[in-house]
Amino acid sequence: MKATAPSQTETTSPIPQLATLPPQHIMVAVDFTPECRRAAVYAVRLAKELGTRVTLLHICQEPVFCGYSSDDPADRSANPFYQKQAANQLSSELTAMRQIYAEVGAALRCGVDPCAEILKATKEFKVDLLVTAACGYSDLKRPFYGRKETSLIFYARCPVLVVH
Repeated sequence: MKATAPSQTETTSPIPQLATLPPQHIMVAVDFTPECRRAAVYAVRLAKELGTRVTLLHICQEPVFCGYSSDDPADRSANPFYQKQAANQLSSELTAMRQIYAEVGAALRCGVDPCAEILKATKEFKVDLLVTAACGYSDLKRPFYGRKETSLIFYARCPVLVVH
């Protein structure tokens, strides 16, 4: 069979625009768990190697049901006391990460859907790389809570690095 040259009418698809390399701004979502701490350390070390800045982002999840009271941390975070506690924890985390690399900042947000808040923050901060920890839910809880990293991978407009 004889190979033929592409015809004049064939078009090639354009090369997709890739993310900025190296990234100029890395954001890491933190919830103060050991898994997120590991992801934060990884992101900060990566930022140091690349000479870029990094932002630690914590989301205080607001309760979905008004007037409902429980011991669930997601319900408590809408309370100003717990928001202040989260701010203090974020400040401590920031201090620890700045011992590794000085170009680390932090942001605290509140919202009903943590994934949506993370995605909004990546746009607002013009993030080039989002780092998150693999979710620590057990097999029993996963169907009810889902996996945040899956939502972030599908909807983020920047590359997402999941640290296990």
